[in-house]
This record gives sequence, C-alpha cells and structure tokens, in this order.
Amino acid sequence: MSSGKIEKKSKYGNKKQTYKGMVFDSKAELNFYLACEKFFKEGLENINRQVKFELSNAKIGYIADFSIGPGIYRIDKVGLVTAPKFYVDVKGFKTKDFAIKMRLWKAYTNEALFLINYSQRSIEHYNATDKEAAIVIAVIQSMTGIDFKTIKEIRANRRALNKKLKGMTK
Repeated sequence: MSSGKIEKKSKYGNKKQTYKGMVFDSKAELNFYLACEKFFKEGLENINRQVKFELSNAKIGYIADFSIGPGIYRIDKVGLVTAPKFYVDVKGFKTKDFAIKMRLWKAYTNEALFLINYSQRSIEHYNATDKEAAIVIAVIQSMTGIDFKTIKEIRANRRALNKKLKGMTK
C-alpha cells in the first residue's frame, strides 16, 4: 500500500537531495556544497545558503543558492588570494526565467553572481570585474577540483572549431 503521498515532479527533472537535514534543489547544488565543505575544513561560517534578494521596485524575488566570503583562500599553485563576497547559483541549464532575473540582477544590484553549470563545466559571471572574476573562478576551481571554462572561452573555442570545419569543407 502506498502512503497516499504523491511526490511532486520537478519542473526541470532534478531531484531534491537531503544532506545533514538540509534540502538541496538538485544533485549539482549538493555537490557544490560538499565541495565547499571539503574546501572549508575549519567550518562553513563564510557560506550562506538560499540567500534572498528583491530585484526591482516591483519586489521580484530571486534566491541565490549560496553566498561565499569575503575571505582569504589558499589556491593550488598560486598561494593565498583575497576574494570578495560573491554569490553562486548552480544550474543544469539557463531558463528563460533565469535570463530575465539576471537582467534585473545587473540593473538592481552591485553584487557579483557566478552561474555554475556542472554539465557544461562552465562558469558565467554577472557584476564582477575581470580581476574579481579571475580570483573567484580560481577559488571555485580549487574548491571543486573542476577546470571550469568561462562562457567567453567556450564561445571562442566554438568559433575556432567552426572556422576550422569551414576550411575543411572547401
């Protein structure tokens, strides 16, 4: 017999994950948290989950998965670096809703947000200078052990490949 409880299916196919009593929206979000936990061996006091923002005067809500920092971090092959406070959102892919909220994010906040896509191994950033982005990406790569590519790098690689393929067909 069933308990009569109907499990609601996720809109995007992800399955909620529970760890130490905390609920994560996806396995990728949990994996990022586990990477943070491993990286910050002394404790996770620099990390907050499910940080709420109001974007615009219309009070459009947005919840970032994590806020991290500010802090000093040890990066492999680099040494100690100081990183500003930054926000992280872990997504399998960008939705139309997310694209709209990122336009509002850029218009209504000065905070740096990093979108991590585990499946594409990519990082996109909003409201971060190139220097801040380089530092934060190094911190995230050191935390996760994954060599993420920026969207700029991915697009440049695609253009180079397309150019090479065009040359082969002539």
